[in-house]
Amino acid sequence: MEFEPQDELSIVQNTEGYPDTKAYWVRWSAASALGNIGSEKAIEPLKLALKDKSEWLGDKVQDVAFYALEKISRRIQKRIPLDAI
Repeated sequence: MEFEPQDELSIVQNTEGYPDTKAYWVRWSAASALGNIGSEKAIEPLKLALKDKSEWLGDKVQDVAFYALEKISRRIQKRIPLDAI
């Protein structure tokens, strides 16, 4: 699925509060979707998700967030520093 720039921005803006949701599956799904979108604007919310040890479908939210950051890093061809976590 291709996203138009306005759709991508809308999705990232609408997930800014997602680490606060109590539904672990929403956080897991949001981390996965942000990785698929690949926007650099998703980096900070995904860094927050690296602390989330909740699990859904056998994967921890933090693992899905890490994989999403890897995908973004490959797309932008830059290392994303994680040392401030």
